[in-house]
Amino acid sequence: MGIRSKLIILLLLGALLTACGNTPSPLPVTLSVPPTPAQTDQAQPPPTRLAPTATAAPPTSTPEPPAAARVNGEIITLEAFQKELARYQAGQRALGNEPVAGETLYQTIVLDALIGQLLVEQAAAAGGVSISDEELEAELQRLIEAPSRQQSFEEWLEMNQYSAEEFRTILHSQMIAQAMIEQVMAAVPDTPEQVHARHIVVDSAELAESVLAQLQEGTDFATLAIEYSLDESTRLNGGDLDFFPRDLLLSPEVEEVAFTLEPGEVSGLLKSDFGYHIVQVIEKDPARLLTPEVQQRLRTVTFERWLQQLWATATIERYI
Repeated sequence: MGIRSKLIILLLLGALLTACGNTPSPLPVTLSVPPTPAQTDQAQPPPTRLAPTATAAPPTSTPEPPAAARVNGEIITLEAFQKELARYQAGQRALGNEPVAGETLYQTIVLDALIGQLLVEQAAAAGGVSISDEELEAELQRLIEAPSRQQSFEEWLEMNQYSAEEFRTILHSQMIAQAMIEQVMAAVPDTPEQVHARHIVVDSAELAESVLAQLQEGTDFATLAIEYSLDESTRLNGGDLDFFPRDLLLSPEVEEVAFTLEPGEVSGLLKSDFGYHIVQVIEKDPARLLTPEVQQRLRTVTFERWLQQLWATATIERYI
């Protein structure tokens, strides 16, 4: 999978059920934090869970409440932020955790997650994605009646500092977010074009030139991969990357070249963040069924990119 911005996301599955235990939960739902450069081949689990409580900016005739942030013109109220921060702090204390960089770390985590959630809600509204009152009520009743809870729902609300109405708002937000995640991920095809390739990666251009010369003289590719390649995940298998679709490899340079080569062809030297590569394509399939694991990874990447785009194009003002 390519080098891309790191986005911390939770797919929300079962999040509120987890939150409905005896221990105060850090917060019910978290979607994202702002992108920062990193190398990752899949989305990573979030350190927090939290739900949005952003409110739309009131008419100009009514004084606007103090804001913690403004996202595309819509505010996250300071009151909403402070409530979520208090819940998060309580949850962390219950887990025996202390902030490693003071309270500022917690404030950043909470505000970033609120912003990420609001971005998804705004995208849902723009795309006509909604949750009906009937759907919301059905999910609320399911949670209230869940046999796994070890206390009454009212006790859980009190322990986690929610009013019944606040929780309904949070649940609605979670369901909207889940609907958007499913919609975005559904764009991943079941049978995309895939290529079967292998590669050798070394740490210097000189060594790479030597390996390439040996290949051109007829030395077996797999033998050279076993002897020289730095990729421990493929080296002992002769550098075999197996079949892969687009947007899966950590090195986009390798992926791009692999899809341009014909079966049997060997590339020249490719430079990536990992070193110098030589790629050989073994076979291609224009419509190969994805394995469940690869399909899930691709869906996660698709959502990462979509969410990253929301952050990149949003107008965000922070006041704390």
